Amino acid sequence: MKKIYILATVALVASAACTKIETAETPETGSKIAFEVANYMSTKAAGDPKTALQAEGFTSFNTYANFFPKTGDPQAYMDNVVVSADNPTTPTVWAPARDYYWPKTGWINFYSYASTHNKVPAITFNGDKTVATAAYTNMTIAADDNFLLADAALKQNQNLTEYTSISGVTSGVPTLFRHQLARVNFDIKLATTDAKMSATTKFVVTVLNTGTTLSNLKANNTGSLSLTNTVDAATGAHTLAWSDVKVWTPAAGVETMGFNTVTMTLPKDTKDIAAVSLLDERTVMPQTLDDDNVFTLTYQVETFYGDEATPYMTEIITVTDKLATLVNSITAWNKNTKITYHIVIDPVGNKVTFDPAVEEWGTAEGTYSYPTA
Repeated sequence: MKKIYILATVALVASAACTKIETAETPETGSKIAFEVANYMSTKAAGDPKTALQAEGFTSFNTYANFFPKTGDPQAYMDNVVVSADNPTTPTVWAPARDYYWPKTGWINFYSYASTHNKVPAITFNGDKTVATAAYTNMTIAADDNFLLADAALKQNQNLTEYTSISGVTSGVPTLFRHQLARVNFDIKLATTDAKMSATTKFVVTVLNTGTTLSNLKANNTGSLSLTNTVDAATGAHTLAWSDVKVWTPAAGVETMGFNTVTMTLPKDTKDIAAVSLLDERTVMPQTLDDDNVFTLTYQVETFYGDEATPYMTEIITVTDKLATLVNSITAWNKNTKITYHIVIDPVGNKVTFDPAVEEWGTAEGTYSYPTA
C-alpha cells in the first residue's frame, strides 16, 4: 500500500508586538531628518532586525508624520511623503526629495510603509493624532506581493542610531519594517524503509496535473487587515509595533495554486532521494486554515523490474483533504512567517509473497461383491 506523509516546519515564526525604548538625548535641533531602515525577520532572536529594506527590492517607502509642538495643537508634518535611498543597493542616506528639519521644541511621530504594485494601506489618525490606524481593505494578494509596515517611531526629536549596523546609514529615524503577508512553499521526495528497499525494482512517481487529475492547493487570496498604533504619553522616544493581529479577514472566494509537474525515481537499492519543489515559495494572504484550504495531490506510481523499459504495474493515487487535517500542527499562516511543507511519498508496497498449501486428499469407500446374489 502506498503511503503519503505530510510534515511541516515553520521557517519563521511571527513574534508578538514589542516595544523598544530609546532615551532621547539632547536634540540636534535644526538638523535634517533622515531615516535608518531595517527589516524585521524572526529567524533571529525575537524582535531582532535582520536585513535592510533594499534587500527586499525596495528603494523607497512612504511616511506620514505628525508634529507635536511644546505649545499648541498637533500638526500634520509629512503627508504620505516618499522617502528614497541615495543608492539602490548600498544606500548611505534615506531621505525625502525636499528637506525636512527637526523642530526646536516638541517631537514628531512617524508612520511608514512599503508595498508592491501600488497596493497601499490607508493610514489615518484620530482627532488629537494619538491613535493611528493602518487598513488594507479587500486586497487581492498576488504571488509576488510584499507589504511592509514599519513600527511607529514615536516622540522623536533627532536622528538616532538604532539600526545603523544594518541600514548602513550614520543615523536617522529608526524605521523597522515588518511583513504583513506570509510565504508558503511545498517540497516533495520519495523514501521507503530499510526493510522494503529492493535490489531488483525501481519506482517512478509522477505528479499528475492534467485533465481531472489536478494537483493543487486552494486558499483565500482576498481580504482585509486593520491595525492600530497608540501613542504612550508616559514613554519617551521609542518604536512601537502595530496591534498584534496575525491573520487577515478573508473575503469570499479562493485561489487555486497549481503544483509543479515533477517526476521522481527511486532506484534499486535506494532508501530515499533528495526533495524537489512541488510549489515554489510564494506570497499568500495570512489566514486561519479552514475548509477553504484544501490540499489535493494525484500521483502515478510505475513499478519496473530490473532495467526493463515497461512497468509491470501502474497505479494512480489521489490524496485530498483539508490542509489543517493533513498537517494539524499548523493551524494558520501568520504574518511575517514562512511555512515549508515537506511531503514524503513511500512508493514501495509490501512485497508479494506466497503462502502455499495443498488441500488434503478426500477419502471415499465402496464395496462390490461378486457374484451378486
